[in-house]
Amino acid sequence: KANVEGLPPGHPPVRSFLGVAVATRDQVYGWLYYADRSGEKEFSEEDERVAGVLAAKLGLLYENAQFYDVIQRHAAKLQIESAERAQAQASLQESRAGLNRAQKVAGLAHVITGPEGEFLSWSETLPALVGMTPAQMPKSTREWLDILYLDDRMRFREAAVGAGVAHARRDIEYRLRRADGAWIDVRQVMEPIPGQRDAQGR
Repeated sequence: KANVEGLPPGHPPVRSFLGVAVATRDQVYGWLYYADRSGEKEFSEEDERVAGVLAAKLGLLYENAQFYDVIQRHAAKLQIESAERAQAQASLQESRAGLNRAQKVAGLAHVITGPEGEFLSWSETLPALVGMTPAQMPKSTREWLDILYLDDRMRFREAAVGAGVAHARRDIEYRLRRADGAWIDVRQVMEPIPGQRDAQGR
């Protein structure tokens, strides 16, 4: 129709006009318009139907493009997070390997115990220190007592219990019998892990 409002400044005058929204249910992306139908004074109802179908398909294309962009950004974020986790894991393994090398050179070892004295994990150097395979290793502080010199067992038990109850560091020296029968002198530091108390505060 003549005198259509909303056209850009300087747009030539139009005799007939058909405009449809390029939109989906949730968002309007723009407008599609036609002007001055060839050979006709006005656009027909069929023209409006065809233009509406085209605009709807164009709206779906825009929506799919947005979804694709969101998926691509999400995939890129996951890829970055995966790479960061892999890097952190590699750094952790490298740190553990370095710790094991240092402990081996210095004749050191460590073991992590639970609240009941169960052995949760130990360093690779600990079995070698006591002359055992990992399968032969004691599974708790109670079993560890069995390879200590008899006169040292009570002091060890008191130190272990005291460290757990007080949640404080304890140092103790004792004699230990290796699997090959040799006796070695051991200095052990019992130190609770910060923030690792159980429900009973142990």
